[in-house]
Amino acid sequence: MVARIRLLNCQKRLSQSFRRSARRYLGDLPAHLKNYSLEYSKELRSYSKITFKNNILDEILGAQIILCGDYHSSPQAQRTVLRILRQILPRVKKERKNLYLGLEFLRAQDTIRAQQVLRSEISEDRFLETIGFHRWGFLWQNYAPLVKLAQDWQIPLFGLSPERMGPLQARDAFAARVICNWTQQDPNSILFCLMGDLHLAQNHLPEEIRTELKNRQQSKKILTIHQNYDDLYWKLVQKQKENKGEVIQLKKDVFCILNTAPWVKLQSHLNSVEQTPNAEEMLDSSDTILQLIEGIAYFLELKKTQIGSGADLDVRASGKSESYFSYADRIFYLGAPNLNHLAKLSSQYVHSKLSGFKGSFEEPARDFYPMVWTEVLGFLGSKIINPNRKCQGIIDFKTSSEPAMKLAWRHINKERVPAESEVPLYPEVAKLLGKLLGQALFELILKNKLSLSALRDLYGTPFGAESESLYFDWCTKVDQFSLRHFSSKQKW
Repeated sequence: MVARIRLLNCQKRLSQSFRRSARRYLGDLPAHLKNYSLEYSKELRSYSKITFKNNILDEILGAQIILCGDYHSSPQAQRTVLRILRQILPRVKKERKNLYLGLEFLRAQDTIRAQQVLRSEISEDRFLETIGFHRWGFLWQNYAPLVKLAQDWQIPLFGLSPERMGPLQARDAFAARVICNWTQQDPNSILFCLMGDLHLAQNHLPEEIRTELKNRQQSKKILTIHQNYDDLYWKLVQKQKENKGEVIQLKKDVFCILNTAPWVKLQSHLNSVEQTPNAEEMLDSSDTILQLIEGIAYFLELKKTQIGSGADLDVRASGKSESYFSYADRIFYLGAPNLNHLAKLSSQYVHSKLSGFKGSFEEPARDFYPMVWTEVLGFLGSKIINPNRKCQGIIDFKTSSEPAMKLAWRHINKERVPAESEVPLYPEVAKLLGKLLGQALFELILKNKLSLSALRDLYGTPFGAESESLYFDWCTKVDQFSLRHFSSKQKW
């Protein structure tokens, strides 16, 4: 079977598997949410065209009210907003406009506390305690960078939620009044509002805002930005455009950013459950790891006997935030739950089972290229699971002043004799080079230029003395297609 077709089948299976897990652990949506969700889904059945990142930035700068969808458990949803704000803020300041950031996790009554934390008048801990952030139910670490950005740029924050969370329609009406109050106070301002995506169906919050503005005899351009709607992703997949359609336009003033695959978004919800009290009784990271191992094995067309039943999985806490797979004793050491990291470790586990590789990487200079190859297969496996995962490219290496990036650039140019002081950087350099080649191999899969049998050969390689020559052979192959010459800054 062609590798790309197998990849898509693998991803559909993963999506179904994670959806079953979500239903098992989270249950079905309540009736009122189902109806609200159905209204939302009707609007996102089709799109007008694929557009570009710069186009949506121009649209944002030309609007007065921007409503951006938030999938609360997905850190990528909040990071997207962070990237957008970083790119528009210099132009906003140059045009001498004021930008205000509205956040759903803040109640309107929390706005004063938000300004206090921006001015460092109260600590972050005191701020979170005062606003009762624990009621939000999602991770502060995903939202903290937005508050830090607001602090750095002196962006006023305001709350979009009422004191008590009632019906969704009532919350829409409340948020509309708050938004219109702020825009009335500063008519030339830009209001950027982060709300749960279901609120952004045109007959939900946007309609409430239009009605409120009309009652006040005001007119404002409202821009709606959805994030990562599943059906739109699969429509692009059908047209083989899933890697070209990071921004799509649904209709005038309505866009959708697609930078997270559906099953990755689902897994972020399961991860958020895992980090709540008593979650260990409901959800185990071993379940996710086994799903990922089976997904990668399915993609490679492996037999179950080649990877086992999962009964030998040894998963332990690492005692720090970093997660890693020990080839020497075949143990998963987990830090904070992260699907990309779990996928990387699962891919390395498959490699260890197929190859028998037991590398311990005790001498960085000697073990450098085997280290690179375990990173190649780890990152490739994580791309199979999450095709939107990004890495730094050759342009980043070439232009960076960071020691590891500079050394990676030298290795790419085959300047392989390091100074003695550079040897401690080797593990970090191995990660950089491994991710880059793993990214290129994934691109070959999408272009149908890499067979499943060639991939299985790589996964079955124990990476000994031939690792260096094998690495440069593959670099030469991928460079025929210019797959490594890019910058991580080119995409969201």
